[in-house]
Amino acid sequence: LTELILILVRDEFKADHAELFLFDDGQIPIFYRDLRYGLRTREEAQNVLSSKDAIASQAFRTQEPILLRGIDEEPSRSEHLCSLNLYSAMATPLKHHGRLLGILTVGHESPGQFGENHLRMLRSVGEQAALAVRNAQLHADLQSYAQNLESMVETRTQELRAAQVQLVQTEKLAALGRLAAGIAHEVNNP
Repeated sequence: LTELILILVRDEFKADHAELFLFDDGQIPIFYRDLRYGLRTREEAQNVLSSKDAIASQAFRTQEPILLRGIDEEPSRSEHLCSLNLYSAMATPLKHHGRLLGILTVGHESPGQFGENHLRMLRSVGEQAALAVRNAQLHADLQSYAQNLESMVETRTQELRAAQVQLVQTEKLAALGRLAAGIAHEVNNP
Protein backbone atom coordinates (compact mmCIF):
# COMPACT_ATOMS: atom_id res chain seq x y z
CA LEU A 1 0.00 0.00 0.00
CA THR A 2 2.72 2.46 0.94
CA GLU A 3 4.67 1.88 -2.26
CA LEU A 4 1.48 2.31 -4.29
CA ILE A 5 0.76 5.62 -2.54
CA LEU A 6 4.29 6.86 -3.27
CA ILE A 7 4.19 5.83 -6.92
CA LEU A 8 0.78 7.45 -7.37
CA VAL A 9 1.98 10.72 -5.84
CA ARG A 10 5.21 10.75 -7.83
CA ASP A 11 3.40 10.10 -11.11
CA GLU A 12 0.52 12.50 -10.44
CA PHE A 13 2.81 15.42 -9.58
CA LYS A 14 5.56 14.45 -12.05
CA ALA A 15 7.91 14.59 -9.09
CA ASP A 16 11.44 13.33 -8.72
CA HIS A 17 10.99 12.10 -5.17
CA ALA A 18 8.30 11.02 -2.71
CA GLU A 19 8.50 9.77 0.86
CA LEU A 20 6.06 8.52 3.46
CA PHE A 21 6.32 8.42 7.25
CA LEU A 22 3.86 6.47 9.42
CA PHE A 23 3.47 6.90 13.19
CA ASP A 24 2.16 4.87 16.09
CA ASP A 25 -0.42 6.21 18.58
CA GLY A 26 2.32 8.13 20.41
CA GLN A 27 3.44 9.81 17.16
CA ILE A 28 6.68 7.83 17.14
CA PRO A 29 7.81 6.93 13.60
CA ILE A 30 7.25 3.24 12.90
CA PHE A 31 7.68 3.32 9.13
CA TYR A 32 9.68 5.39 6.64
CA ARG A 33 9.87 4.70 2.93
CA ASP A 34 10.99 6.73 -0.03
CA LEU A 35 11.12 5.93 -3.71
CA ARG A 36 14.88 6.40 -4.07
CA TYR A 37 16.14 4.25 -1.21
CA GLY A 38 13.12 2.10 -0.35
CA LEU A 39 12.39 1.16 3.23
CA ARG A 40 14.39 3.22 5.71
CA THR A 41 15.16 2.71 9.40
CA ARG A 42 13.28 4.25 12.29
CA GLU A 43 16.46 6.10 13.26
CA GLU A 44 16.61 7.72 9.81
CA ALA A 45 12.96 8.73 10.16
CA GLN A 46 13.63 10.19 13.59
CA ASN A 47 16.61 12.14 12.23
CA VAL A 48 14.54 13.69 9.42
CA LEU A 49 11.63 14.49 11.73
CA SER A 50 13.88 16.04 14.38
CA SER A 51 15.57 18.31 11.82
CA LYS A 52 14.31 21.87 12.20
CA ASP A 53 14.22 22.68 8.51
CA ALA A 54 13.15 19.40 6.83
CA ILE A 55 9.76 19.80 5.17
CA ALA A 56 8.50 16.56 6.72
CA SER A 57 9.44 17.80 10.20
CA GLN A 58 7.64 21.10 9.54
CA ALA A 59 4.48 19.24 8.54
CA PHE A 60 4.93 16.97 11.56
CA ARG A 61 5.22 19.89 13.98
CA THR A 62 2.42 22.02 12.52
CA GLN A 63 0.25 19.12 11.28
CA GLU A 64 -0.58 21.34 8.31
CA PRO A 65 0.36 21.05 4.62
CA ILE A 66 3.62 22.78 3.68
CA LEU A 67 4.73 24.14 0.29
CA LEU A 68 8.32 25.07 -0.57
CA ARG A 69 8.54 26.47 -4.07
CA GLY A 70 12.31 26.77 -4.06
CA ILE A 71 12.24 30.37 -5.21
CA ASP A 72 14.37 33.28 -4.01
CA GLU A 73 12.01 34.81 -1.43
CA GLU A 74 11.87 31.59 0.56
CA PRO A 75 14.55 30.53 3.04
CA SER A 76 17.38 28.42 1.69
CA ARG A 77 16.89 24.71 1.12
CA SER A 78 17.04 22.35 4.06
CA GLU A 79 19.88 19.92 4.52
CA HIS A 80 17.43 17.10 3.84
CA LEU A 81 16.31 18.60 0.50
CA CYS A 82 19.95 19.26 -0.42
CA SER A 83 20.87 15.65 0.31
CA LEU A 84 18.12 14.55 -2.09
CA ASN A 85 19.06 17.24 -4.66
CA LEU A 86 15.54 18.72 -4.47
CA TYR A 87 14.59 22.39 -4.83
CA SER A 88 10.81 22.45 -4.52
CA ALA A 89 8.75 20.24 -2.23
CA MET A 90 5.37 19.75 -0.58
CA ALA A 91 4.29 17.81 2.48
CA THR A 92 0.90 16.97 3.94
CA PRO A 93 -0.09 15.22 7.15
CA LEU A 94 -2.12 12.04 6.92
CA LYS A 95 -4.87 12.45 9.50
CA HIS A 96 -7.80 10.24 10.39
CA HIS A 97 -10.38 11.64 12.82
CA GLY A 98 -7.86 14.18 14.07
CA ARG A 99 -5.18 11.55 14.73
CA LEU A 100 -1.88 11.98 12.88
CA LEU A 101 -1.09 8.74 11.04
CA GLY A 102 1.80 9.94 8.91
CA ILE A 103 3.40 12.51 6.63
CA LEU A 104 3.52 12.36 2.84
CA THR A 105 6.12 14.44 1.00
CA VAL A 106 6.87 14.99 -2.66
CA GLY A 107 9.79 16.87 -4.20
CA HIS A 108 11.19 18.08 -7.50
CA GLU A 109 14.75 18.78 -8.64
CA SER A 110 13.72 22.13 -10.16
CA PRO A 111 12.50 25.20 -8.27
CA GLY A 112 8.96 26.52 -8.70
CA GLN A 113 7.39 23.22 -9.75
CA PHE A 114 4.58 23.26 -7.19
CA GLY A 115 1.88 25.82 -6.43
CA GLU A 116 -1.19 26.21 -4.25
CA ASN A 117 -3.31 24.01 -6.56
CA HIS A 118 -0.75 21.24 -6.27
CA LEU A 119 -0.80 21.59 -2.50
CA ARG A 120 -4.61 21.35 -2.40
CA MET A 121 -4.44 18.25 -4.56
CA LEU A 122 -1.73 16.71 -2.34
CA ARG A 123 -3.90 17.43 0.68
CA SER A 124 -6.81 15.54 -0.98
CA VAL A 125 -4.53 12.65 -1.87
CA GLY A 126 -3.28 12.71 1.73
CA GLU A 127 -6.83 12.41 3.07
CA GLN A 128 -7.48 9.39 0.86
CA ALA A 129 -4.10 7.89 1.74
CA ALA A 130 -4.85 8.34 5.46
CA LEU A 131 -8.13 6.50 5.01
CA ALA A 132 -6.39 3.68 3.13
CA VAL A 133 -3.63 3.42 5.76
CA ARG A 134 -6.15 3.37 8.60
CA ASN A 135 -8.22 0.70 6.83
CA ALA A 136 -5.07 -1.38 6.33
CA GLN A 137 -4.23 -0.99 10.04
CA LEU A 138 -7.74 -2.03 11.07
CA HIS A 139 -7.61 -4.99 8.69
CA ALA A 140 -4.28 -6.09 10.19
CA ASP A 141 -5.71 -5.72 13.71
CA LEU A 142 -8.75 -7.76 12.71
CA GLN A 143 -6.57 -10.50 11.20
CA SER A 144 -4.44 -10.57 14.33
CA TYR A 145 -7.56 -10.80 16.50
CA ALA A 146 -8.96 -13.61 14.33
CA GLN A 147 -5.65 -15.49 14.50
CA ASN A 148 -5.55 -15.10 18.30
CA LEU A 149 -9.16 -16.25 18.49
CA GLU A 150 -8.37 -19.33 16.39
CA SER A 151 -5.41 -20.08 18.64
CA MET A 152 -7.60 -19.75 21.75
CA VAL A 153 -10.25 -22.04 20.23
CA GLU A 154 -7.58 -24.62 19.37
CA THR A 155 -6.18 -24.46 22.91
CA ARG A 156 -9.64 -24.90 24.46
CA THR A 157 -10.42 -27.76 22.07
CA GLN A 158 -7.22 -29.55 23.10
CA GLU A 159 -8.07 -29.00 26.77
CA LEU A 160 -11.59 -30.43 26.22
CA ARG A 161 -10.18 -33.46 24.39
CA ALA A 162 -7.73 -34.09 27.22
CA ALA A 163 -10.56 -33.76 29.76
CA GLN A 164 -12.69 -36.16 27.71
CA VAL A 165 -9.87 -38.73 27.57
CA GLN A 166 -9.41 -38.39 31.34
CA LEU A 167 -13.19 -38.75 31.91
CA VAL A 168 -13.31 -41.93 29.78
CA GLN A 169 -10.31 -43.33 31.70
CA THR A 170 -11.99 -42.49 35.01
CA GLU A 171 -15.23 -44.20 33.88
CA LYS A 172 -13.29 -47.31 32.84
CA LEU A 173 -11.57 -47.44 36.22
CA ALA A 174 -14.89 -46.93 38.02
CA ALA A 175 -16.51 -49.75 35.99
CA LEU A 176 -13.53 -52.00 36.71
CA GLY A 177 -13.86 -51.17 40.42
CA ARG A 178 -17.59 -52.08 40.40
CA LEU A 179 -16.82 -55.32 38.57
CA ALA A 180 -14.07 -56.20 41.07
CA ALA A 181 -16.40 -55.39 44.00
CA GLY A 182 -19.13 -57.58 42.48
CA ILE A 183 -16.73 -60.50 41.96
CA ALA A 184 -15.35 -60.10 45.50
CA HIS A 185 -18.88 -60.10 46.88
CA GLU A 186 -19.73 -63.31 44.97
CA VAL A 187 -16.50 -64.99 46.09
CA ASN A 188 -17.14 -64.03 49.74
CA ASN A 189 -20.77 -65.17 49.66
CA PRO A 190 -20.86 -68.56 47.86
